[in-house]
Amino acid sequence: MAAECRRQLPGLQVRTDVRMGHPANVLLDATACASVLVLGPPRVSKTRRVLPGSSA
Repeated sequence: MAAECRRQLPGLQVRTDVRMGHPANVLLDATACASVLVLGPPRVSKTRRVLPGSSA
């Protein structure tokens, strides 16, 4: 998705990041100097897709 955003909007600064920690603290830290925060689900295998439960 980041690559597609960069392709369609060359002047847009896009950064991806993976962080570890308590979700609330990680999100607060990530938004301290961000204009926009976009969250997405992790990539999962076909087997995991059919199992019920949260993916993000």
